[in-house]
Amino acid sequence: MRGLLIGTLFLALTSASVMYAQTNNDNPSADLSLGPPPDNDITVVVAVYGGREHYVDVTKQVTKLMGQPESFDPTGYALGIEDPNHGQANYLIIVFDLYGKRHVFTRQNNGDKVNARELKLEAKAEKEPVPYK
Repeated sequence: MRGLLIGTLFLALTSASVMYAQTNNDNPSADLSLGPPPDNDITVVVAVYGGREHYVDVTKQVTKLMGQPESFDPTGYALGIEDPNHGQANYLIIVFDLYGKRHVFTRQNNGDKVNARELKLEAKAEKEPVPYK
């Protein structure tokens, strides 16, 4: 399932045919100032929210929320956007750098919480690739 989501993220970020429901530029009056760096050692590279072929760029919103001490729900409401995939499961996919390594964090909008600590724990749990001999 994770491989499918990563593949979907790649397609969403590289395909010109992907239809975005909303972008950060759609509401220039929204408070999307970046705020402090997220936990000072996590850098959000890109974040998208949605499902199937409908994803929304939420990089600015996630960066701002990651700088807050409290957790947030991976929902359109928490991110300040409309549901890009009405009636279907949506996913928050965050590509981030931690100590010079790139990681992918995925959560479905099913009650899970998101915060810097969760990203770090998931990054730590990733196994190093076995070198080819």
